[in-house]
Amino acid sequence: MKPKQIVGKAKGPERVTVGSVTVRIYPRTKPAGYVAYEAADYSLGRRRLRSFADHAKARREAERIAGLMAAWEATAAQIRGPEAASYGRAVELPRPTGDALELVASRYDKAVKPLGDGSRIAEAVRFFLARNPDTLPQKTVAETVDELLVVKEGRGRSGRYLADLRARLRRFADSFHVGIADVTT
Repeated sequence: MKPKQIVGKAKGPERVTVGSVTVRIYPRTKPAGYVAYEAADYSLGRRRLRSFADHAKARREAERIAGLMAAWEATAAQIRGPEAASYGRAVELPRPTGDALELVASRYDKAVKPLGDGSRIAEAVRFFLARNPDTLPQKTVAETVDELLVVKEGRGRSGRYLADLRARLRRFADSFHVGIADVTT
């Protein structure tokens, strides 16, 4: 919808309206003598004044806020207060991924059912990533042993320590002819 401006009384705030949502812009004279413009933002469930030195920037922000609130209006009209703020935040969180809120909720439901508790999702993801060979380097045990020995030599470790390490790790590498990602406790 295209925003339209309804100018109030001479001393009243300017109003920017999109659909049935109106955002007010208050001109404020600051103690330093300049005029600042404050757009009233109710999009998170309570009023927050966003201050701008430039009227055009304040107007653009008011139009943006009104547009967002008008888009949420149909659903948000049924919820109030903290629930409205929670819904607004829930819509914004998955936005960088491009996933819709209902898709995120569906995936969450599928993840929680086998776990039994939603608070354990992060723990399950960490467990999976730690044991998923696709995310670990594709190196053999022998290659990893060689890399470790080069690093230890480069750090100037003693000859006796390096000889002991070489003997132990070579035996380990000879016993395990697999990728390092496949070695578990």
